[in-house]
Amino acid sequence: MKRFLIIITACFILNIPFNQVLSAPQSDKTFILRSDKALPSIQVSDQKNFFNVNFKKVKTDKTEKTQQSNERQIVLYSNDVDNARIFIMYEAVTNEQDAMTVFLTQLKLRSNENPEIKSYKNVKYVEGIDSKVNGRYIYTQQFDQAKGFVVIKALMYSIDAKNSDFYQTINPIQTTKLIDELIKFSKP
Repeated sequence: MKRFLIIITACFILNIPFNQVLSAPQSDKTFILRSDKALPSIQVSDQKNFFNVNFKKVKTDKTEKTQQSNERQIVLYSNDVDNARIFIMYEAVTNEQDAMTVFLTQLKLRSNENPEIKSYKNVKYVEGIDSKVNGRYIYTQQFDQAKGFVVIKALMYSIDAKNSDFYQTINPIQTTKLIDELIKFSKP
């Protein structure tokens, strides 16, 4: 019995590096070139209105540029009464491809692996339903080539709160009007 356990253990140990090689990705699809540009000064107010609904800033986070990552600033606004949130992320990027990679990474976090990306004005956007939280979301991406940064904005709200003021105000509005309002919301 001891011999059998030793043989099984040896086979297992010998197979570990082989299995790691087989499971390692061939390429890093989320690789982003490090940008030498810094983010512009971004003013973040404590309260903002979105279609006359008050949102309060609940979190701000800024990361500095390192060898592995670009400078990034994240701001989260919330309407606690109606469980609605607006997420804003500014990130320094080198080119439009990196801006799209940042956008797709955010969508993957929302479990949207193959998004249908649409364009409106100079904005790329994706809308969808998150079944995990029974909510609707709209993500927008604006790339500023001259300043070297991308802005990702997202509106997320619960669709089962049909009696809430926010749902009744926002749900009948066309997506393009919501995008216009997101563009105006906290401009850099």
